[in-house]
Amino acid sequence: MQIKATVGNWFLAAILAASLGGCFHLPNTATADTATTSLPTAPVTDATPLTTLIKERGISPLDPGSNVPLLEQAMVELGKSDKGGRFRGVTYDLTRGNTLGRDWLIQTPNMWNRPAASLAALPLHCTGCDADFRLPFCRKNAECTGAGIHCGTLDAFAARPDLAGKKLCLGQSDRVIDRWYKLIAQAVSAVDITLLAPAPDTRFLAALRSGMTMLARSGRPVVVRVLIGQYPTEGVDATAMLEELVRDARSVQGSRLTVYTAAMRSCSATPGCRSFSWNHSKILAVDGQKALVGGHNLRSSDYLDADLFTTFR
Repeated sequence: MQIKATVGNWFLAAILAASLGGCFHLPNTATADTATTSLPTAPVTDATPLTTLIKERGISPLDPGSNVPLLEQAMVELGKSDKGGRFRGVTYDLTRGNTLGRDWLIQTPNMWNRPAASLAALPLHCTGCDADFRLPFCRKNAECTGAGIHCGTLDAFAARPDLAGKKLCLGQSDRVIDRWYKLIAQAVSAVDITLLAPAPDTRFLAALRSGMTMLARSGRPVVVRVLIGQYPTEGVDATAMLEELVRDARSVQGSRLTVYTAAMRSCSATPGCRSFSWNHSKILAVDGQKALVGGHNLRSSDYLDADLFTTFR
């Protein structure tokens, strides 16, 4: 198994369903507007102000009233910033023929037409709980305290031999982590994940780790790439994140799993950039065939912690 960590400017290859990134890498090319001046303009580089690029390349805003779909318009305008199409399919692209399954919408928590007081959740900090999932052990529902808390299992437990045949108390939204685990565990060749800082924690982290472990056991030659955007004042230790993900996979014999992690901020208001930019997308793309795309940050403290839910009651 190959384990690699990369920190810095690293662009993920899977940007799906026109979820467009916030920074483009531009080649050093010179353009000249001969209609208005006889002097060439300055070369277009990463430091070129966006307003200058828009003017020099003739990039237009999208027109909602046009017969051309907005996503197709976006591809045309993006192409103007990428002469030669060097980065199409690398940092931006438009996929077609996408379909949505019956369970395509993921809600955390799923509380439509239900009172907030009925929301059941378990705290992330508890005595005697499983160390990874931070959930209490149980044998039957009566052993799980709190309305709506039930005793059960998750698919993500499968990577842990010590959890075989055991059950844990589950809150209303804890099963959501299986949506990430199952997609990762079934990968054949590639898993691409983009997130926003901070890094995944506790239950979401446990699900990602279980996915990596199952890929290692499968023996399939899968490459996993994780990119986390770092906004100012919030840093991510990409090496520590890598170690967390492959903690159990490292010991798997015959593994052909390769894992990369990266944390990036493409612009930090330096003289060469003069702005701030970082990845903000939340995407899990598997084999270029399946994806979860939306607003979920993989932070258990934001979606699964009882303290958070209590705040909104």
